[in-house]
Amino acid sequence: YYVARKAGDEPGTLYRIPIMGGVPLKVKDDLASPVTFSPDGKRFAFVRESATESMLIVADLQSGNEQTLIKRRLPEVLDYPAWSPQGGSIVCIDYNSAIASATGSHVQLIEVGIGDRRERALSRQTWGYVRKVAWLGDASGFVISARAEDETPFIHLWFVSYPGGNVRA
Repeated sequence: YYVARKAGDEPGTLYRIPIMGGVPLKVKDDLASPVTFSPDGKRFAFVRESATESMLIVADLQSGNEQTLIKRRLPEVLDYPAWSPQGGSIVCIDYNSAIASATGSHVQLIEVGIGDRRERALSRQTWGYVRKVAWLGDASGFVISARAEDETPFIHLWFVSYPGGNVRA
């Protein structure tokens, strides 16, 4: 699977290509983020943006049916979803794109329950920028590629424990 974008800020399209090669198959249009797959491989999550909203969406891989988990009114933005290894939640970043200072955008990590759509802040720390979120296989935490708000221009890998939210670079 891969997401392709045309030049500019056009939304991306998710494609699937056979392991042995062949013609890519279009799976889903209008993606504003990378995708993350459920542990059973039957669903995937992504962010879609409209003119007024940023939405975290879960879609069924076979049927394409969608369910919106949470929404933010722009300029608040969701991005970089990562499905938990147990399958019950998705971690993503949440930030206000109108706050763009020299130290960044005050990015926060949140967890969203798949079944109940409940949101929970995962750490008290905020970052200037986050570029990727990846769970550890044992669900003890996740790693992010991010820049602290007080660091310029250095990007580090950070470990965030789960569920405690303790952070270390």
